[in-house]
Amino acid sequence: MPVHREHFDIDAYGPTVLIIGGGLAASATGLGLARSEIRSLIIERGDDSGESIPSSTRPLLDKLGMSGGMEKGGHLPYYANRSAWGGDSLDDHDFINTPYGYGWTIDRRRFERDLAQLAADAGARRLTQTRVANWERCDVDGPSGWRFSLRTPTATLESTAKFVVDATGRSSWFARQMGSQPSHDDRMVGLVSFLPTGRSPDPEKVVLVEAVESGWWYSAVVPDGRLATVYFSDADLIDFPQVR
Repeated sequence: MPVHREHFDIDAYGPTVLIIGGGLAASATGLGLARSEIRSLIIERGDDSGESIPSSTRPLLDKLGMSGGMEKGGHLPYYANRSAWGGDSLDDHDFINTPYGYGWTIDRRRFERDLAQLAADAGARRLTQTRVANWERCDVDGPSGWRFSLRTPTATLESTAKFVVDATGRSSWFARQMGSQPSHDDRMVGLVSFLPTGRSPDPEKVVLVEAVESGWWYSAVVPDGRLATVYFSDADLIDFPQVR
């Protein structure tokens, strides 16, 4: 599982790359670096939802070493995308027509843990419940590098790195701290709900996408039997209820 401070000497480890963030992008980056024998340290603020992965992602999952254990990890295969786009009739896109086989509806938290474990097994280090408190430029085996203060619940640690990867997702926390500003092409949002079905996962094993006047709906049965539903639209087209 993710490696904590007591399991390694951060000063002796001396990571080449500091990865800020704890999700899929952070673990995949750490895994790729470890397989290239580049030391990395993943900094995650948390302690450690469901969706689908289409068959076209199989080459990436193969490269990460994930695809062979998807069913063992409790993720469910699905075999087609079904859509109603611009009309009432349903159109099936069967994965038998692709070279990659079927896709999966996934247990997102289980998938994240499995990828984090692969990264740890390959040699990437991870500190949970840790945040970056301060940083400055410094010389690290060359003209530019970074010195960081990392704050855990019990101590403040010091570390240096030649490179930094911001894997904090949409917040882009570190990039914003360095003065970067996001560039928005659109203001799309998604409203998500997980609905009990009272039955086992859909025997048809398809993902449904349906277009409506101001956006579209996505739905899929996830491994715990609930129906994941998402409504996508532009933020200015959704009448958000007042939060009291």
